[in-house]
Amino acid sequence: MRRYLLYTLKTGTLSIPSRSRRAFPGIPYTPPYDVSRNKSKGLGDRIAQFTKATGIDKAVKSVVEDCGCEQRRAKLNALFPGRNVEMTEQDVKAYEELLPAIERGRLNRHQSRDMYAIFNRTFNAMEKPCNCTGKNKRMVEKLQQAYDYTCKP
Repeated sequence: MRRYLLYTLKTGTLSIPSRSRRAFPGIPYTPPYDVSRNKSKGLGDRIAQFTKATGIDKAVKSVVEDCGCEQRRAKLNALFPGRNVEMTEQDVKAYEELLPAIERGRLNRHQSRDMYAIFNRTFNAMEKPCNCTGKNKRMVEKLQQAYDYTCKP
């Protein structure tokens, strides 16, 4: 109960733990964290969140002043990008040129090759062009998510 009170005071929102949800049917359940606020760019950010939550980062900083955490974090983010990936300006322009063809659902060979090149640069991948509908659909969804994240106001 103490955690619940701290959470509501800290965030200013009403959240009822799942087991007491039945006691208050008129009040909607809010999870104790908001997934949409996660601005993780990859594995490096996830590890940093974990070490901060467990207190490992404070223990390391008390022993060593500079442990190279930021460089390691940047390398891991580059190698293993997460959901929130930003596209370069060049890739944004190239993707915008492909959008009409993507919306029509028809890409010619050159457009498909360009889409794969944008995907490989954005997500640090090594995908090769193919005619697999499911693979192309997932790729377009990921590119659209990266485009929306990059171009959001």
